[in-house]
Amino acid sequence: MDMKLVKVLLAFGLGFWMNFAQSATMEHSRSMPPKGPDQGSSDIVSIAMEDTRLTTLVKALKAADLVSTLQGEGPFTVFAPTNEAFDKLGAETIEALLADKEKLSNILLYHVVPNAAVDFTAATQLTEAQAANGRPLRITFEDNLLRINDALVVVMDIKAANGIIHIIDTVLMPEQRQ
Repeated sequence: MDMKLVKVLLAFGLGFWMNFAQSATMEHSRSMPPKGPDQGSSDIVSIAMEDTRLTTLVKALKAADLVSTLQGEGPFTVFAPTNEAFDKLGAETIEALLADKEKLSNILLYHVVPNAAVDFTAATQLTEAQAANGRPLRITFEDNLLRINDALVVVMDIKAANGIIHIIDTVLMPEQRQ
């Protein structure tokens, strides 16, 4: 084989594998959610009130009279749905939930793990957690993606004085008891 052709093939092959390795590394770093700020001097509700991604959650917490609960001593782990997560439910559903304090409270408490501040690393070792409404949450960690039921954690480890917040992309809906 011509030496020039061998060099071209080697250069092409090396370039291919370097590009492949770089894209795999980029994919790996893309799949990890960003870490939230340490706001350890503020409680969970105060942090949520200051975060423009969580205004619908704050409105729901107020409607369900759960603000004082999540301002309590804790510790709590809160899976906080974004405004976009609530939007997936539709305006009619959101309005109906805001009007039904009991149902809304049940759904919101399904986003809270009481008596524990579970950071991202610890959550990756779990398969289940008990929510404050008594229902189990399914936890899966695969390909650097942490899911709570079907919700993806998009921002992890926002530390609060009374726990930790993970922002998720879907509102968690508890299964109906049989």
